[in-house]
Amino acid sequence: MGHDIFLENGPASKASIGDFFADMEIDAQLVKIMRNKTLCPGTGKLTSQQDIQKIFLTALED
Repeated sequence: MGHDIFLENGPASKASIGDFFADMEIDAQLVKIMRNKTLCPGTGKLTSQQDIQKIFLTALED
């Protein structure tokens, strides 16, 4: 599962949000996505991931 967003200067390789935005403010698009709850397929409950070390950014393939 994932969300596609465009970051002007995103990471060249996989990086956690915590690592990539360590020295700057987290992009507003990401903050909005982090607030959204998703359905956990294992428990059937709504949940959201708030640990920025467990949310990853990856470059999209062309």
